[in-house]
Amino acid sequence: MSYHDPVLLAECLEGLKIDPTGSYVDVTFGGGGHSKAILDQLTTGKLYAFDQDPDAKHNLPENPNLIFIAANFRYIKNHLR
Repeated sequence: MSYHDPVLLAECLEGLKIDPTGSYVDVTFGGGGHSKAILDQLTTGKLYAFDQDPDAKHNLPENPNLIFIAANFRYIKNHLR
């Protein structure tokens, strides 16, 4: 499956002001472009990535800081507290 290129990536990262030890959530993982850019800046932090599309799993990087949740983000309360 072909996903779009990440849009406004630099602006998103600038706005997030990534803390390498922080926790972040990507509720539309898709092709993983934004998630990869966040993961590149994490040391011990965590990124929780949601996507209900089974094809999204093909884009998962091997990274211990990534927790992938195969679900629609409407269930975020069931997974994050």
